Amino acid sequence: MARTIRDAQHTTCAATNFKFDATRTPSHLVTRAGVECLEAIFQSETALGRGEDIFRLVPGKEGPIGWTFHTALQELKGFEEKTGWNRPKGDSYARHQDRRTEKPHWQ
Repeated sequence: MARTIRDAQHTTCAATNFKFDATRTPSHLVTRAGVECLEAIFQSETALGRGEDIFRLVPGKEGPIGWTFHTALQELKGFEEKTGWNRPKGDSYARHQDRRTEKPHWQ
């Protein structure tokens, strides 16, 4: 993993593929830190991985202006968490079942 990060430092890590996150609350008006703003939650991608992002707009003199832009890398490409259909199955994953029912050696 360290090699992947090191090698990616030689490339541009600019975020791309922005899209609204269909599993999150759609864009809506909220109050954050006492300020009413329009909040949008979306997903993006970089050379290293995938992220979740938040963008907030507040009223300005000539129209909405950006107030907050937060990005958070959620997973590294090539090292995705094994969940759902990708979760490990079979004997190699369950081989420690006997140890769970054994009496500890120190008792």
